[in-house]
Amino acid sequence: RVRNNQDAARMSRFKEEEQPKKALIVGGGFIGLEIAEQLKQKKVEVTIVQRSNQIMKHLDKDMAFRVQKVLEREEIQIALNTTIEKVNFATKENLIVSVVDNHHEERETDMVILAAGVEPNTNLIEGTGIKLGHSNAISVDEHMQTNIPHISAVGDIAESYSLITGKPLYRPLGSTANKMGRIAGDTLTGGSLKHRGILGTGIVRVFDTAVAYTGLTEQEALEEGIDVEVLYNIKPDKADYLRGKELTIKALADKKSVRILGAQI
Repeated sequence: RVRNNQDAARMSRFKEEEQPKKALIVGGGFIGLEIAEQLKQKKVEVTIVQRSNQIMKHLDKDMAFRVQKVLEREEIQIALNTTIEKVNFATKENLIVSVVDNHHEERETDMVILAAGVEPNTNLIEGTGIKLGHSNAISVDEHMQTNIPHISAVGDIAESYSLITGKPLYRPLGSTANKMGRIAGDTLTGGSLKHRGILGTGIVRVFDTAVAYTGLTEQEALEEGIDVEVLYNIKPDKADYLRGKELTIKALADKKSVRILGAQI
């Protein structure tokens, strides 16, 4: 599994020592896609297994499909609606040789990488009475304080809220953790900084393609009961005479209020 720098270093050592030919990545999010690119550059045959019907769950399906096409162009295999049920090991070397998925298909592989997303690790607060939010992350106020006096929570363990809907939102990103830490430190030293919420912005490069999103997806907006206007546009990332590369842009707005809700590129 990939959780920290030590895990990444261990994976790198394994690649150098064992020279794997095939790798299977569980999870089609930021980490999974970035690892897939690194392995592919080392001439490793890569398969990404995703339990849902699309990669990159924070994109709408019609935009995630475009990212999938980029991966397939680079000869990365994508297995959607798929989970791993069993891992088979070599008897003597104790190395992985294959996995069996929920479709009873056996897939040969030399390494399995777990990049299946982030959940808040709240074991530390068991029995403390600290309140959890709807996402099972710790509920905090705009000063990052919990319901227990003098105890604050920040980072991937804490719940934020959406600037668009005003509702709680769990989106574990380094940029959000940084802001939370600054606000908590300011509060502890008598300051007045407040957390205004987040848009849930994410940006990643998938081989030679930039992928970005912010705000609500179309699906999320529909679930909020919003009458959504969708605009697709294709524009170059810089002037044509500078060899600009076309960007596919999906923008969303509320028909009633004309408020911009989000965008995916």
